[in-house]
Amino acid sequence: MAVRRAAILAVLPFLVLPAAASAQAGFLAAPTDQLAVPGLVAGAEITPEGDVYTGAAEIAFRYGPGLAAWDVPTRARAEGRYPVLSSSAAAGGVRYRLTTLIDAIGGAPVVFVHVEAHNPSSRPRVAHWAAEAMWSGGTPEAGGRFAFRFPRPASSPVPGLYTQPGEPFDPQATYAAGGGAVTRDGRVLYVYGGDPATPTGPQRASGVADRVGRATYALRLASGATRSVDLRIPVTPRAMTPAEIAALRADSFAAHRSAVLARWRAALGAAVAIRLPERAVTDAFSASLAQILEPRYQLPGGQWVQAVNALQYHSFWLRDTAVIAQALDLAGLQVPAAQDLAFFSAWQRPDGLFVSRAGQMDGLGEALWAFGEHVRLTGDAAFAAAQLPAVQRAMDWLASARAADPLRLVPPSDPHDDELVAGHLPGDDFWAVAGADAAASLATAAGRPDLAAAWRAQRDDLQRTIVGALRRRGGAIPPALDAAGGHDWGNLWAAWPYPVFAPGDPQVSATLRSVRSRFAEGLATYGSSLHGYLGFRVFETELARGEQRSVVDGLYASLAHLTATDGCFELGTRPYGRRLVADDLAPHAWCSAEIVALIRNMLVRERGTGLQLLGALSPAWLGSGRRVSIARAPTAHGPASVGLRSTSRGATLTWSAPAGVPLWWTVPADARGVRIGGHAVSGALVRLPSHSGRLRITWRLHHDARSLAATRRALVAAYRRRGRAPPYTGP
Repeated sequence: MAVRRAAILAVLPFLVLPAAASAQAGFLAAPTDQLAVPGLVAGAEITPEGDVYTGAAEIAFRYGPGLAAWDVPTRARAEGRYPVLSSSAAAGGVRYRLTTLIDAIGGAPVVFVHVEAHNPSSRPRVAHWAAEAMWSGGTPEAGGRFAFRFPRPASSPVPGLYTQPGEPFDPQATYAAGGGAVTRDGRVLYVYGGDPATPTGPQRASGVADRVGRATYALRLASGATRSVDLRIPVTPRAMTPAEIAALRADSFAAHRSAVLARWRAALGAAVAIRLPERAVTDAFSASLAQILEPRYQLPGGQWVQAVNALQYHSFWLRDTAVIAQALDLAGLQVPAAQDLAFFSAWQRPDGLFVSRAGQMDGLGEALWAFGEHVRLTGDAAFAAAQLPAVQRAMDWLASARAADPLRLVPPSDPHDDELVAGHLPGDDFWAVAGADAAASLATAAGRPDLAAAWRAQRDDLQRTIVGALRRRGGAIPPALDAAGGHDWGNLWAAWPYPVFAPGDPQVSATLRSVRSRFAEGLATYGSSLHGYLGFRVFETELARGEQRSVVDGLYASLAHLTATDGCFELGTRPYGRRLVADDLAPHAWCSAEIVALIRNMLVRERGTGLQLLGALSPAWLGSGRRVSIARAPTAHGPASVGLRSTSRGATLTWSAPAGVPLWWTVPADARGVRIGGHAVSGALVRLPSHSGRLRITWRLHHDARSLAATRRALVAAYRRRGRAPPYTGP
């Protein structure tokens, strides 16, 4: 999370923001989208109004007889998952469809905007369209920034921290329009296609929201006819010759759309294949992978930086990337996962500590855990050997730091984030235990059983120490051991991803009850705000506890709070509030990673020395003719596949996993009278007889109407009961 969070919470009641648009198809009233080419540092934003905002300018759109502002926040991804984004509106009897994508030309990112105007009526019409450049269309906030826009320009002397190419407002700049382009000081802000009726220069001379160049179109449309307009927006403006402008004007939008879609189909096609009866859930899985991959960029030396988004989170954190890299590995995208992990070396101090922000001690365990997970899921012994020296330095630091600490724990920290309290933070120790366990596994893979044994001993000693300290305290696990207050954060890592405490431990149960008492709208809360991904560690713990319904409800609640393009917000809006997140902009790659990991783990997850199959299924995925499957999912034991095809009276289960791996099938929570081969099944888990096979199962399904659509309807109803503008209204 960003270090701005405390300030955000403090000003929540006082933000003056624009009213929400009436048409909304996702949760947020003012959603944002990123436009980024993986590998390139410069990107752009689609604002809540549908403008294209870069580090240099904002290109806004107008349509209809009165040239009203586009202001259409409802967008959709191509085929539900790929980052070619479209929105639609109608005016004056004409239907308009705006499609936006980003591609690289000569190694530089360019945003392509394609507008189609269609006349569905039986008589001729005129379509009116305009594009105009300005500095920003946002509402000014305290501090001089603009709501719902990323701050620009920004640079850092340390690679990986917040960076945004751009330029400050210059009221003395010279603007011009003509010859197919709008320019500032001779550098192209955007190129317009076709033959606009009135390309114009500056309309006003002062103020940061000035319109500084407009191209206006009047397109005559016969009955049933469609005409189009194209714009090209260099994310970083540069001087162009007339021939270069002409070439860019002639560049085919359709060709770039095909090329972009082909690249994204290939990228996501390499991921594990899942099949669920709810298309919206599988789209969210794939779109979440795209949200993760989009903001990654490459440094001049070749290292890849996993940013959280291409907007105001265009930065690296160890904690975020550890979770993200594991999700990529779980999804079978091992190459980008390894590239992300390679950048961790830049954040290891000479004494061995991994830390990406001062006072954030969780990074040590998270880095080691992410290394170990990559080796467990890929079997990459070469990676293990290459990381072993760094891991050894980290484990030496942990041993010396604990020896100097009076509690023999990870030393006190003051993260200025997350828990928002200083002291001995249990979450730091939970991650350190997980990291020590991962280090031991990595040493084994690298052929160093001596180090593996020593590091397991360190793991066990630290685990005994932190568990003992919390046992003496009793009750729910607090954010800090030796300080009052703080927010739920690291205390929720107690039983997952590493079982420092057993998932069913009474203190884990007390912690879950405590944090769930503060849930709202099915999500965890952080202070007075909803939080988009904090609750996933609760859902994962409940999955390990066998609490299927809670897990399904948690997934649905999380997906119901996504934008229409499956972007997840972090925090910034109160429960049943205005649904406005002005600073911690969506999408958020950590949240996307949690979605990927939870869906994968619901279908196949590690359980001790074996695998648990179909650990939590929605009732919407069962019923006659419905099928659930995951194929060749990477696991710590090798690739595994499982499928369940339901019938009117039961289901057929098929599975395949490496020989010798214990396998358990999970009886769905809504199944009654379960029988396999004529034998009644008791209990929630069934040990499968072989590493691959097929079983016919009979059951009666308890009627349960839960689904993602039902969750969304319930959320709308809850907002309306409170007199609040609901999500998902409009087209």
